[in-house]
Amino acid sequence: MKRSIHEIAHSRALAAKLGALIALAAFMGVSLLETRQRRLAAAHELAVLHAQSEEDARTALRLRQEIADRVALPRIQKSAVKQGFTAALLPSDAPPQATPTLALTEEAIQEALGE
Repeated sequence: MKRSIHEIAHSRALAAKLGALIALAAFMGVSLLETRQRRLAAAHELAVLHAQSEEDARTALRLRQEIADRVALPRIQKSAVKQGFTAALLPSDAPPQATPTLALTEEAIQEALGE
């Protein structure tokens, strides 16, 4: 059974359309995979930055504690007595929660900080 030219042309056009459809579906699949990969990379980068931020916050808290330990009131009092300051750290009429004040030289402050 012989096929006509019309049937052959029709089958080739159908094959071309089918090929184009397959190529389009493949392109869309690759595009979706690429988009997914970019989203995963962005999520990973966000997680890394979040971990670094938490580590930086922990470091800042540790450094603040070290600074607070170095300038603790007993240490400042000891240094003040050593430098010859005998005045009370708190005024006699100040409430107990008042912030201690003391006039120290720059050298005394450096010594109190252990530098």
